[in-house]
Amino acid sequence: MTARITFNEVPSSIYQSMSAIGETVHGSGLDKGLLELVCVYVSTDSKCAYCIDMHIKEALHAGIELNKLYSVCVFDSVDYYSDLEHACLAWAKFLLESGNEQQGQELYQQLLNFISQENIAILSLAITNIHSWTKLMKAFGIPAGDYQIGQFS
Repeated sequence: MTARITFNEVPSSIYQSMSAIGETVHGSGLDKGLLELVCVYVSTDSKCAYCIDMHIKEALHAGIELNKLYSVCVFDSVDYYSDLEHACLAWAKFLLESGNEQQGQELYQQLLNFISQENIAILSLAITNIHSWTKLMKAFGIPAGDYQIGQFS
């Protein structure tokens, strides 16, 4: 498969804007493995092959267990995610599915048991950023498989 728009052809303003958001997220102090686990969830939900490949490789490198990666799409049906991981994945699911406000308030309160309000905002930004990246990668037709760990660090 050949990309419709290669990385070299992406307008620099798009890449710089999206990368700046990523730098904010990764500089926040939120655990890299946790962020990658959430990125795998969002990538699988969006069915972006490139992003799934990238974030599974990064998650494994960050120490996330394989079983958590292959079952992330059914995280609420298994019991081996930590309470924090479960809360973050449930928040991502809520944001992607546009759940009702009462559900959002309950999930927000659960998150507050583990992370600060500021980090909930950062987590929300991370979720929306990877969701945007998945749509861009699909639009650009970037093929999966060649991503190398740390390629965009």
